[in-house]
Amino acid sequence: MSPAKSQAQLQSAVTHHLAGRWDEAARLYENLRIANPRDFQINHLLGALRQQQGRPAEALGLLEKARRSNPRSAPTLMCLGLALGALGRREEAETALRESLRLDPRSHEAWVNFGTLLTAAGRLTEAIEVIRRGVELKPDYAQGWTALGTTVQLAGRGGEGIGYHTRALELEPGHPTAYFARAQACFPVIDRRKRWPTSKPIWRAIRSTSSRAATD
Repeated sequence: MSPAKSQAQLQSAVTHHLAGRWDEAARLYENLRIANPRDFQINHLLGALRQQQGRPAEALGLLEKARRSNPRSAPTLMCLGLALGALGRREEAETALRESLRLDPRSHEAWVNFGTLLTAAGRLTEAIEVIRRGVELKPDYAQGWTALGTTVQLAGRGGEGIGYHTRALELEPGHPTAYFARAQACFPVIDRRKRWPTSKPIWRAIRSTSSRAATD
């Protein structure tokens, strides 16, 4: 495949990916990967897509290849952290997300995703501060406000949480709660014995913010 044809096919795949046509995007990414199995961008994008499709084991392998090609890619490390979290490897997920933030401390998505991991681990006080960093960086980030609202509610601050959810609804009417589920989608449920409101896996239909990070 010529470089020009590869670039055109990659652009088409990204267009399908961002439009939610994931099967078509995956088909194109896979074709490109056959011809370029070590290509950083292709492995990263397909890894991010597999994560969104709820296939974290596949995502992990692809993202690890991408990281080996470019160990300083903050978006790759963020996606890697999400995949590790989805597989229950929380310590490794935290390491990857912290490194992503070290490389790009102004990534609001990484702060919110890291905070979501902390929420899933029951580290609510720390999670609140981390998610707050994300919404401070991007005050119009509805997903961040919803994540913050849900976390403070879990911490027993229901009134405050309602205020944050209201802010999210003002910014993005219709489905900000779904966006929080998408950000959480990469992590196993908190300890079910503690009877958190999320009592069963919501991780199957992942629509995380990593789809945007994948194209950075």
